[in-house]
Amino acid sequence: MKQQRIELEKVLEELDLSREQLVMLGMVMGTDFNDGIHGIGPKKGLEMVKDHESLESLMEDEKFEWGSDNSPEAVYDFFINPPVEKSISVLNRPITIG
Repeated sequence: MKQQRIELEKVLEELDLSREQLVMLGMVMGTDFNDGIHGIGPKKGLEMVKDHESLESLMEDEKFEWGSDNSPEAVYDFFINPPVEKSISVLNRPITIG
């Protein structure tokens, strides 16, 4: 399989989405952290998030069953503010990032 480079800014521009809306799109379709919403695929999901600029707006407006043990807010926060380890050890030598 040939490698493909995907650039975030180009994807956001082509889909006319913010980064936050892209996260919401993944959430409604499903991720490793949540099952998404039954019956929501790329087309319907894209329509849903284009109508909402925030998770709060989406959750208030759409009537759906959230199919995950993780709260929507927790999943959203994980992607918007991912945990980052700034100090790691490789071959017993510390490396500090930043």
